[in-house]
Amino acid sequence: MRKLLALHNIFRIVCCNACVIIILCQMVCFGKNVELQAFEEHLKFHHLKQAIVIYGGRETREHNCFGINSVNRYFFKFVNIAYLKNNTNFYKLLRGNSHRTGVFMTYTRGNVVKDRFLQKASENYWFNNSMSWFIVLDDKYHNNHVEKMQQAFGNLNVLLNSDVSVGLKNKSCFIDIYDIYKICQRCKNEKLTIEYKGNWSQTSVLKIEDRFRLPFALRRRNFNNSPVKVATAILDYSPSLNMTIPEYLNDNKHYLYNDFLQRKTYQLLTRTQEVYNYSFQLTIEKDWGSFSNGTWSGVLALLKNHDIEFSVNPLRYMSERFHILSYTPEVHVELVRFLLRHPKQRGIRNIFLEPLANTVWWSVLALIVITGIMLAIHVHAEFQIYWELKRLQPHESAATTLKQLVPEHNLDFIVLTTLEAVFMQGPTPEQFHSNSIRLLLTSVSVFALLLVQFYAAYIVSSLLSEPPRTITTLDALYNSSLEIGMEKARYNYDLFNGTTNRLVDNIFKYRICKNGKQNIVTLEQGVQRIARGGFALHVTLNRAYQLLEDKLSESQFCELQEIIFTNAFTTGIGMAKTTPYSIYLKSAILKFRETGILNYNDLAWKLAKIDCAALAKDDVEVDLEHFAPVLVILALGIVIAIWVFILEHLYKRVANRLRVNYEIVCKTMRKYLPK
Repeated sequence: MRKLLALHNIFRIVCCNACVIIILCQMVCFGKNVELQAFEEHLKFHHLKQAIVIYGGRETREHNCFGINSVNRYFFKFVNIAYLKNNTNFYKLLRGNSHRTGVFMTYTRGNVVKDRFLQKASENYWFNNSMSWFIVLDDKYHNNHVEKMQQAFGNLNVLLNSDVSVGLKNKSCFIDIYDIYKICQRCKNEKLTIEYKGNWSQTSVLKIEDRFRLPFALRRRNFNNSPVKVATAILDYSPSLNMTIPEYLNDNKHYLYNDFLQRKTYQLLTRTQEVYNYSFQLTIEKDWGSFSNGTWSGVLALLKNHDIEFSVNPLRYMSERFHILSYTPEVHVELVRFLLRHPKQRGIRNIFLEPLANTVWWSVLALIVITGIMLAIHVHAEFQIYWELKRLQPHESAATTLKQLVPEHNLDFIVLTTLEAVFMQGPTPEQFHSNSIRLLLTSVSVFALLLVQFYAAYIVSSLLSEPPRTITTLDALYNSSLEIGMEKARYNYDLFNGTTNRLVDNIFKYRICKNGKQNIVTLEQGVQRIARGGFALHVTLNRAYQLLEDKLSESQFCELQEIIFTNAFTTGIGMAKTTPYSIYLKSAILKFRETGILNYNDLAWKLAKIDCAALAKDDVEVDLEHFAPVLVILALGIVIAIWVFILEHLYKRVANRLRVNYEIVCKTMRKYLPK
């Protein structure tokens, strides 16, 4: 009996101790210790060091801090929301010292203070990826929890990029964790998407589903075909194009010079619709946007006012825009340069004068003059010798005397003979018997032959090779005889008015603005003047090339010259500051760049380059500009010959009339003179 009594006492003691342990465990489970331990595991899972603990009402700071085992490893900021005012600055209130901050709070429905805090956080769009929320609901929410969470958080802007974890604590020291977000916060009656994320307990610590270890941009990729508000600026569309605006935006075969940037970028971003399963709710604006009189206009105004999520046209990276919008990575690079058809020659020199320098031409002329003088001396001497022999042998004929024709000694004969030697069309051998004259003419002919061979070879080779270009810098452009203009676009005024380059400023003041607004033209007018030649236009190259394709031949296209004075415009997609689609667009564009889709889109809209080296092997022509001096010389010779003919004719008529009058006078005088 004693043994049975002893066993009974031992059993009672064990049962009492077990009850005490269970009661203590239950007390711990219902304390703040459990919730904050779970939050600590939440911080560790997300690799966060900064944390904000929200408390208020009957809660105290010490009550919330109780139970954190490793407070020294985290930086905690405690916020008492019981004293919040309507003008509370939430940016200062919830700002942390790191990019991401953890936020902890407990929630009981009907708590006016916390309801007001959550509503303020929602209005200021603080449910986003920059803050990792951990909200613990009371036990009474565990039954029918989906409906209860819809009632508690369904009216909040829990954005698509939010990181909000809701914990439901039950009576067994066990917390179920759910991930909540809205796919379309602008849609009416949009419900929360609630996904089971994992659980926490004191025995098994934190267990998270594998897919929640991925970034949210990889987990939430299906937007259920929800509409997303976007906008673009359409400037060149006209109903006369015989296509609707959607057809116009999706077309990449026709009218590529119209709204080039907008259409190209629109077609790139339509690929993201397939990636994330959403649609565009498009707004058309007539202006890209600018800042005037303290307000923004166009697409920029819509972004600033959060009326749209992002633009589907590219925007330049500009410092004054960073405070009203965010940018994606680069989607397009726009080249802005001076464009001109490079002239083939400068000044009065042409293709017939190019082979020889001025000093060589003067030397050739001097040699011709000296040859003429020496030939005149030799001809005069030979003429004197001929008549001297004729006098000594009066009965001999000229042919037997010198076995040649009677030598000429007139000036025109000497000039023509000299030119015949220079042009390798020498006189007949019977004209000159003297060896000295023949040697002189032979040496001149050999010289002329070498000169012509070199001259002709140089001209032919210069026609077959690419001519050197001299107008390749801003300084050369400024000092050239070309007219200089710019496209009538806002970016050009910003560039030239904001420049610190003195040469660029002089080009704008003294060349572009020289004739008022005559050289500030539309794109179409400027391209026409480029095609005619003699005009340099500062313009965006992509659109200009698309227009020039139909106005220039292939050889003329190879004459185009670009001159740079500013960096290319790098552009990205403009996004509203609070848009939840920011990370999605950025990751999609980076993926497009990695897989080559971005480069493919560039090539689809880029004009194919012409192989100018291959064109150089084709037949070349001397244009009228370079052939004009030859025609001028011929025309001048014809005019001089006509005038000489007229003068000779008048001289002969006057001389004949004078001779006739003289004979008449002589006959008359003979009649009256005594015989």
